[in-house]
Formats: sequence, C-alpha cells, structure tokens
Amino acid sequence: MSIHESRRGVCWFAVVVLTVLTASAALGEQDTPRDSRHGERFSLVQNSQGVCRILNTVSNEGSEVVSSAIGQLNRYLSANCGVELPVQSSAQLLASGDWIVVAAGAAPTGLPITAALTDGIGGQGFVVQQMAAPSGHGRWLVVWGKTPLGCRYGLIELLRSIEITGKDCFTGLEHVRDEPVFPQRIYYHNFGEHLVNGFSVNMLYDVPFAQWTRAEWRSYLEMIAAMRYTTFEFWLSPTFFSSRSLDPAQSAQSDTYAEAMRWIVDQAHELGLKVEVLICVNTTEPTWIYLCPKLPEEHRRILDLWSHWTKKLSNADVFCIFPGDVGGCHRNGCTHETFIDLCLEIIAATQPNGAFTFEVSSWGPPFFDWGVPAAEATSERAKAAFACLLKRLPEFPNTAVYSVNMNRDINTLFSGAPRAPQYSNREIVDELRKSVPVLTWDYYLSEREEAVMPHYRVPAVLQARKEERTWGYSGGINYTMTPRLNILNAFAAAEAYWNPEQTEADVLRKFSGYAFGDPDVAGKVFPYVAMAGELDSKTFHERMRAACEALRSTRAPEPCKLFVTPNANHYAQSLLYYTTTYERLSAVAMEVQEVVSLTGKKKLSEVKNWLASAPKNAATDRVKALIAGWGNFDLAAVTRDYRSRVYGVYDLASGPNVRGEFVAGHSQAFIGQFGITAFFDTNAEAGAS
Repeated sequence: MSIHESRRGVCWFAVVVLTVLTASAALGEQDTPRDSRHGERFSLVQNSQGVCRILNTVSNEGSEVVSSAIGQLNRYLSANCGVELPVQSSAQLLASGDWIVVAAGAAPTGLPITAALTDGIGGQGFVVQQMAAPSGHGRWLVVWGKTPLGCRYGLIELLRSIEITGKDCFTGLEHVRDEPVFPQRIYYHNFGEHLVNGFSVNMLYDVPFAQWTRAEWRSYLEMIAAMRYTTFEFWLSPTFFSSRSLDPAQSAQSDTYAEAMRWIVDQAHELGLKVEVLICVNTTEPTWIYLCPKLPEEHRRILDLWSHWTKKLSNADVFCIFPGDVGGCHRNGCTHETFIDLCLEIIAATQPNGAFTFEVSSWGPPFFDWGVPAAEATSERAKAAFACLLKRLPEFPNTAVYSVNMNRDINTLFSGAPRAPQYSNREIVDELRKSVPVLTWDYYLSEREEAVMPHYRVPAVLQARKEERTWGYSGGINYTMTPRLNILNAFAAAEAYWNPEQTEADVLRKFSGYAFGDPDVAGKVFPYVAMAGELDSKTFHERMRAACEALRSTRAPEPCKLFVTPNANHYAQSLLYYTTTYERLSAVAMEVQEVVSLTGKKKLSEVKNWLASAPKNAATDRVKALIAGWGNFDLAAVTRDYRSRVYGVYDLASGPNVRGEFVAGHSQAFIGQFGITAFFDTNAEAGAS
C-alpha cells in the first residue's frame, strides 16, 4: 500500500447523474485527467438564510476524513455568513430539494452513473458536478471522491470556490474533475533543538515561549490538510531519542512528549493526514552524540531506542530512517553498507510494534557521513553507495519507499532558484522507481535554516516540480522551521505537487484569495519582502512601503479558506513586522549611502570627526540633518527586538542542553542584509541580551 494513500474502504452511495462530461473523456491521454467548468450558480445562502442541505453518504472506514471536511466547510460558512448548513447522514437520497451530496467509492449496480464521470480517476481524485434533482424539483451539487480522501479534496475544492456577495453565498462550480500529479505530498516540520523560534512550536524547553495548546495544534493540522498535503512529518529530535527515555526514573519529559504526539497523530488521521516520524538513525541525547553500530553497546542502544519509540508512537504510519546531518559514522570501519545493514536491522527489530511503512533516506551525498565525512563525498562514492542499495533492495519490505535528492548544491538555493545539481542522481532514481516509490528530499528548496524571515520560493518550487515530474518522482517534502511565517511557500509546494503546470501568478492569486480574501495582497508583498539586500535600497524601500500599505488594509476572513493558524490576520501582522522593519532599515541604508558619498567616510564615528573640521556648506548641512534624523534609531535595539521576538526561547531556557549558540549570528545576519552594521560600529554581540 502506498504510504500516503488514504485508508481504503468502499463506501456505497446512491447518486443519480445526468449524462454529462463528454469533455472529460478526451482527457484520458494526460497523466492526470483535469477538467473544470463554471456555469450556473449553486446557492448555499440567500439573504442570510441557508437554502440547501448536505447529505453525507460516506460511512464506515474513512468517514471521519469526510465529516471533518464538512465540519470545516460549515465553520467557514458560520463565521463568514452566519449560517451552518444542516447535515444528514444517510445512504438514502431524497428525490427533490437543493442538496450538496457527498459520496465516495463505488456506486451500487443499476444506478445510471456515466462512465465519463469516474473512469480512470485515481485514489485521490474527485468530481464535483451540478445536476437537476431526479424529480426535477431542485438541484444537486454532487461531491464524489474515489476514496474518502478524494472526497475530502472535492469538498476543499468546493470551499475554495465559494463566493460571498452581500448576504448571499454561492459557488459557480458546474463541473470539476481533478487529481494530483504527485500522490505523496509531505509537510515536514523541523522543530529541533537549534531551530525553535517564535513562528514555530517549542516542545523542548520548559518555558512558555512558543508552546502550543491542543487547540492550536488542531488548527495547525487543519491548515496542512486544507493545503492538500497527504502527510505530516516531524523530527523526533535527539533530546527525546535519548537514553533518558529508556529509564523510567528520567523519562517524564519524553513520556509527556510521546503522549502529546500520539494525540497529534490521531488528530491528523481524522483530517486525512498520514503521520511520518523522522529519526536520525544513530543520533542521541540533547547534545547530539553519534552512536557507532560497530561498538556492541552502542549498537544495542540504537536498536533499543528504535524499538522504544516505535512502541511509543505505534499509531504513526511511517518512520523515516535518516542517515545523517545530524548523524552518520565513519569510525571503526563504518561505511555506507553499515547504514544499509542498520536499516534492515531496525525494520526487523520494530516489526512487532506496528505495520509501519519505512522510508529509507539518502539525504545529501548518500548516505550522508557514512564511511567518509560528508564534505569528502564524491560522485564516484555516490554511485557506489547507490549500487549497494540496489543490490540489496530485495532484502527490504516491498512497502518501503526511498528518498533520493537530485543533489542540488544547497548553497546556490538561497536565492530561491534551483540550479544544476552538483552531480545527477537521475540514474538511481530511474532504477529505483521501476519497482518502488521514490521521493525527493530537497530540504532547502522551500526554506533555509540560517535566519527566520519570509522567504519567497514560488518560482523555484514550480520549476523544481516540473523537473521532478520528468524524473518520475512520486512526491516529496516541503520543509519548514517557521510554519506560522513561511505559509505561502508551504501552499506553493502543495499546489505545485498537485499541479506543477500552474503559473507563479496563479499560485499568488489563489493563496491571496484563500488566505486574505483578496487575490491581490500577496502580489504586493511577495516576492519583494524576501529581496532584502538584493534590490537597491531605494527600490526596496518603495516596495516595502507598498507592502506595508497592503498588509495594513488587509481584513482576512476568520477562519479563512486555508484555515491559516492561528489566523490569517495574525499572519498578516507577522509579515507586517518584517515589512515595517525593512522599510525603516532600507530608509536608513539609503541615508547611509548618501552620507558615505558626501563624506567619503565609512563609519559614523569617522563622519562625526569629519564634521568637526569640515567647513560649513551644503554637504555638511545635509550630513548633519541626516545624522540628527537618526536620533531615535538604535540598530542594536532593532537587533535585540528581532532576537527576543524570534529566538526568545534561548534566553528564557537554561541549562547545558539549550542549543542557542547560533542565535547571536542569526540575529546579526538579519540586520546585516542592509549593509549598515559596520557603519554604525555594531559588533556581532549587539543583539545579545
């Protein structure tokens, strides 16, 4: 079974369908049949009164996946129209009236369902179709999915199409047939020891900073599901993958964590999401100790930890065996073959704990840091490692999947544009995908670790997805460490996995409409907010001023169609923090450039000395005026504000296991984008509290 496919289950339903969709039959030659047509309005609300009802015919296995989507639809209507549509659960249809008919699976024999409606559609595919009620009195809007998950995606399509005009709410969808190009779409949230920040969750340190309630976790998962990801993935960080978790006298923190994550897994399942747990295969303890499988005691501890955590998280669906960074071993004769041996041992040792799917990841140079230091890896070594994997592939379960990067040079991805790979892994992908699913794991495509700020990767993601499609990948990840900030990139990654033929403008307008209720907001804010240091200061300043105006005027619906967490207006305020800060810093950068040009001095202290002896003239008057304007500008204070807002957890938490050693550098780098740090004589520790 595919690791990210919806739970199977045939849900019988009764739907009468008119003879339609001759156009959809012509799409059979495409990889993914698509068809969309707008026409007659189907009203949900008129004059603030609900005018249709929902009939949910889906029952048995997977029914919660559909009912939770119906619940989200009604929450949106209730909040934004003041109306919830009555829901009736039954396999029996009424002959008349206006209904949204929700169905999944195969239809009973004898009902006149046209082959053109459903033939050839995949497990995540859906159809939305308007038709007359059988009696001729009323209209139906049928939302049908091949599986409950497909049905859920149909309901998401319906929600996205809703228009509100005055006291009326309607959809113009007349017919849609759609399904994703990439069946496995993973949202990977890394909240590791060194990556906790104000736009993520803190599950590691016993301070209130960035901790989430269960309601916030539920809202977050609803956002991921609304973006149509199939899988939520998280890193079981070494703080918990630790010998302390094996000792009842020291395991209180890890037990609390395990209980929380089990609850999160159950919530994800209700929303149609699988859950994947990524574990760095041999990395333990908050201080990141790399155990060596060649040493018997350490080898035993690796297997004990894997057995323990697959029991603790037995309701998870997938475990990713991750080779390194952090992790790996090239001591005591360890090689890439040692990693493959260890993967097979882990799979065998954990078999009693659940029917898990295992993802075997190569990451970076395969297998990262095994046999040779990662920095010394070569294309020849990569070929040897993959040849070994291919030879031993029959030893792995036939349910296993593999993640293989194109192996892009991650250092060239910071601009957001994919570049040529250091060396191509195309050959191994071609070989693997003959028999098993292959995923990408291009970690830096959507976001980078080095600083917490808005990144704009829409063009890069669309370009990469098109290339990945030609390689035959089954899907891959969207990486984030800032799930409450880089929301656009997460949406873009999901959309590009669904249909990589969309344009940048398509994605921006969709996101802006679904999140902010205005299709034009995102285009005024992105990509410019991510171009600090790339544009000249004057142009960047003008862009930030326009972005601030757009964000200040935004009044997003709550909830919005993407169920942005905690809500879209909070998200707009987070973006506004950056645009206003950037507007001010770019204004100062322009002024600094002018002062340097007028004085020939590159430091404020030197400028002040120059003023003391320079004759009075227009240049000295202008310089004095600019310096006077900086009276309320404190670059160190801006840095401290960024550090406190983003990395405050590391100032509140204490102890030897707090991994905050990168914070000062990241905080300085945030200001350093504007090239004014040296002018104001601000050193690397200016942001320290």
